[in-house]
Amino acid sequence: MTPPKAKRSKATATEIEAAFARSFLAHGYRGTSVDAVAKDLGMPKGSIFYHIGTKEAVFFRVQMAGMREFTDRLREIAESGEPAEIRLREAIRDSVRRVDPSAGPLFAMSRDNHHLPPEHAAELEEVRRDYQTLFIGIIEDGVAAGTFRPQEHLKVVVFGILRFIGLVKDWYRPDGELSLNELADLYWSFTCRGLGHEPEN
Repeated sequence: MTPPKAKRSKATATEIEAAFARSFLAHGYRGTSVDAVAKDLGMPKGSIFYHIGTKEAVFFRVQMAGMREFTDRLREIAESGEPAEIRLREAIRDSVRRVDPSAGPLFAMSRDNHHLPPEHAAELEEVRRDYQTLFIGIIEDGVAAGTFRPQEHLKVVVFGILRFIGLVKDWYRPDGELSLNELADLYWSFTCRGLGHEPEN
């Protein structure tokens, strides 16, 4: 009987983390309470702490899982063997689509990262650097292939591109003029032009 019990506990922990992720997305870190999540799930507050620990701990785990998935997807794109400009398009598409909450709460939750203790913030930053390195590699491949113009300060350029994409969450509306895919392709077009390449539509 022990194995079924362990399986049930694991499922419960997953459900609790998903409930916290929804609350972080809707109400932010400060607006999320263990009491409210426990009430929403119909569970005792003590059971919440038993399964997931502190609110900060589950916030960190949700963020880290999202950041790793985000980075792993970029790694797949970077290693796909497609021309650099196509990989850049797919990277930008994947990044922009995450503004949609159905793709995960990563971008929306990142505004609350200052609530993390230094050691957890440092772990997240390490994964972010991995992401940036992969993104830089795509552009370096394009430079080597003669597709993109050499960049004297490529890290700064990439930081600007990613920051620009990250700001989409602050103003994008699903009922607006462009879909997320259309917006991503628009961003890809002028990013390519900034790198000295005229994209083919």
